[in-house]
Amino acid sequence: MKKTLFIAGVFATGVATAQNTNFYDYAAGATVSTNGKNWSGGASARSHTSNTELTTGQYIIFDLRTEVPVHSLSFGTFWSSDARFIPLGYTVGYSSDGLSYTNAVVVTNNGDPNPVHNNLNAPASRYWKLTVTAPQAGQTYTSIANFRLVSHGVGSATSGSFWDIGGFNSSSIHYIAGNVGIGTVLPDKMLHIAGKGTSFGQMIENTGTSVSETSRLSFKTASGGSDNRAGAIEWYEANTFKGDIRLLRNGGIEIRNQSDQPIFHLTNTGDIFSKKIKVTQTGWPDYVFSPSYQLPSLEEVKNFIAKNQHLPGVPSAAEVEEKGLDLGDSQAVLLKKIEELTLYIINQQETLHRQQQQLDDLRKQLNATTEKK
Repeated sequence: MKKTLFIAGVFATGVATAQNTNFYDYAAGATVSTNGKNWSGGASARSHTSNTELTTGQYIIFDLRTEVPVHSLSFGTFWSSDARFIPLGYTVGYSSDGLSYTNAVVVTNNGDPNPVHNNLNAPASRYWKLTVTAPQAGQTYTSIANFRLVSHGVGSATSGSFWDIGGFNSSSIHYIAGNVGIGTVLPDKMLHIAGKGTSFGQMIENTGTSVSETSRLSFKTASGGSDNRAGAIEWYEANTFKGDIRLLRNGGIEIRNQSDQPIFHLTNTGDIFSKKIKVTQTGWPDYVFSPSYQLPSLEEVKNFIAKNQHLPGVPSAAEVEEKGLDLGDSQAVLLKKIEELTLYIINQQETLHRQQQQLDDLRKQLNATTEKK
């Protein structure tokens, strides 16, 4: 007999298409155990060849890994529209410890190849167990396929809760106790987004082309290692980091081109516009005015300039091009030169004053000599 899998797209009135009413299928991602026989992943898999073969007394247990509400359940058989291999009798129970089960469903005379049970009066539970109590007449086993444990928002299927019908796993979207989790089954904040390993954990992306290339904000996670970009927040264009911004796990910020080497805590290859920049600096050159400071003579300065083509203590053009310019050090050096220049002017003024005094004295002597004649 040719086998085809029947997958119900609609559960029943009040349990409409899951994708349109924000339902969540927990069974697809559950940990499943059985004392029957699984084919192609078993009853919770979503392959056209998946089913679990059970005889009387055998069971399937679905471990949802945390206590969650289940409002509806359904399953089918491996043979499309063929009720011969659906259980005639079965129970479905729930449990918090996986040891003691309370039946939410008890059926003794089933003929529906795709049974649906809505409005389950069950508390939030971690474990669910289907047990076959009887096969159809003339059959020795049953076939369970496409088993679903479905939850929806409290009070209404359109309550605004977000669920992922794909299954209860780390890639799902969860709404629990007012918190939304993406990639985590137990969100502990209003929005909790979790990634894995060294891959991109989270990403916000714009793929439109009306303005520029694709842009992306991504959150990279890793355990560490030599890559400082692990654990970074990055802004991209297209699929390549071309010179946007990175917030690094070592406390640094990069605003740079892809080819630039990240050396400092903040690296930027473009212009910076600011109304005010404050630099904390030590070694401010007030020591120039100390009586013990040895002010170079102008002759020494002249000889240094003739030899090096720049002032003493000031980096050369080649040094600035190679190593850059420290704003704080640069201001300190410039201030030192201004203070030295001030001392030169003061000394020059004192020299001029002495010369003027000498001229005045000579003038007086000349006048006195003239008057005697």
